[in-house]
Amino acid sequence: MQYIKVGVICATHGLKGELSIKELTAFGEERFKKGAKLYIRTNQEYVPLQVASMRRHKGRLLVSFAGYADINLVEGWKKVLLYIKEEDVAPLSEDEAYYWQLKECKVYDEAGAVGEVKELIETGAQVVLRIRFEEEELLVPFVKVFFPKIDIPSRKLYLKRMEGLS
Repeated sequence: MQYIKVGVICATHGLKGELSIKELTAFGEERFKKGAKLYIRTNQEYVPLQVASMRRHKGRLLVSFAGYADINLVEGWKKVLLYIKEEDVAPLSEDEAYYWQLKECKVYDEAGAVGEVKELIETGAQVVLRIRFEEEELLVPFVKVFFPKIDIPSRKLYLKRMEGLS
């Protein structure tokens, strides 16, 4: 079973076990709503947590978990990642993908060359894929003009090369 990162615990907030969370998802309101199930990884195993409360404060989420209503119980969780199970991700349309789904996808261009996505670089405007082909490496923004077709279930991306892309 695969687990997907959705947040990182930045700090405690107050004495009642509230935690400041940096979201690593575009679905923060859904992922961290009251009753949502999240996981932390401790000692090589994933431990389930249930969200007891969530609110926004100064650009971050403040979240508390059921059974952890004391700062002493959560103080050691700073910098710990929060996960969901892959089966719990929200469905996307067929021309969309989660960033984690792009890593190691095969990339095909019009000439038949085959490459592989090696890294995703977040620039703020969009994500840029570092693609390694046999004889070259490209940095390509992950936008529809460069990738008119994607097939995530088959782990294939189709690259439209343009002048200046090298």
